[in-house]
Amino acid sequence: MSDEQVVTGEAPIAATPTPTEPAPTGAEPAAAPPPAESPPKDDPAAETKKALRGVQKRIDELTRARYDAEERGKQEAEHWRQQALAAAQQLEALKRNSNAPRLDQFQTLEEFTTAAARHESERLIEARLQQERQAFAQYNTEQQRVAQEQAGRAQFMAELNRRVEAAEKKFPGFSEAIQSPELPGLMGTPAFGAMWESEIGDEVMHYLTKNPAKAHQIVSLSPIGQVREIARIEASIQAGRTTSAAPAPPAQVGGSGAGHKKPEDMSLDEFFAFRRRQIAQRR
Repeated sequence: MSDEQVVTGEAPIAATPTPTEPAPTGAEPAAAPPPAESPPKDDPAAETKKALRGVQKRIDELTRARYDAEERGKQEAEHWRQQALAAAQQLEALKRNSNAPRLDQFQTLEEFTTAAARHESERLIEARLQQERQAFAQYNTEQQRVAQEQAGRAQFMAELNRRVEAAEKKFPGFSEAIQSPELPGLMGTPAFGAMWESEIGDEVMHYLTKNPAKAHQIVSLSPIGQVREIARIEASIQAGRTTSAAPAPPAQVGGSGAGHKKPEDMSLDEFFAFRRRQIAQRR
C-alpha cells in the first residue's frame, strides 16, 4: 500500500449508478403523436345539403309566420264580428226601450204599472209577428224553389219522353232496351248529360243498349272520362254514317271511256281508281 493511501476502518464507498426504474408490468406503451391532419377538402354535396337545409328552414319560418298571421286575422275578424253583433243587440234594445214608460211620467204607481204592462205586451206581440213574418218569407222562398224544381223536372221528363218516342220509330224496341237490367243506371251521370246534348244521342244510346259492358265501363270513369268516351262513340257513329253515305265515284276515269276498260287493259293509275270504286260501292 502506498504512503498516499490512508488506512481507515471503513472500506471506500464506490459510486453506484442509479438504477433505472423498470416499466410496470401490463402498462401500455406511450402512444405515438397523432399525424398532422390534412386540411379538409370541400364537399359540394355537403355544401348543397347545408344550403338546402337553410332554405327549408327559411320556408318553414315563412309558412309558420303566414299561418300565424291568418290565425290572428281570423281571431280579429271574429272579435269584431262579436262586437258588431253586441252593438246591434244593444241598438235593438234601445229601440225597444225608447218608448218604454217611465215612473216620472205618471202620478201614481198604478198608472205606471198599467202602462208598463201594456208596453211589454205590445213589444212581445210585435216580436212574435216579426218571427212569423220571417218564417213565412222563408216558407215562400222554399216553396218557390220546390215549384221551380218540379217544373224543370216535368219539362225534362216531357222532353225525354218525346225523344224516346222518336228513337222508338228509328230503333224498334228502343224504349224496352233502355230499361234492360243489364245496363247501368245512366240517368244523372255525365255520360247521360253528354248524350242529352248530342245531336245523335239516341244513336249513342242505342249503341250502348247493344253493348252493356261498354256502358258499365263508361260509368266507372271520371266525369271527364265519361264525356270523352261518349264523344268517341258519337264520332265513330258519324264517321261510319258518312262513309256509307258517300256518293259513288264517277264511272269514267279521265273522261275518255277508260271506265269501260277491262282491268287487264287499264294503266296502273286506272286500275287503282277502278279498285277504289269497287271498294266504295261495297261499303
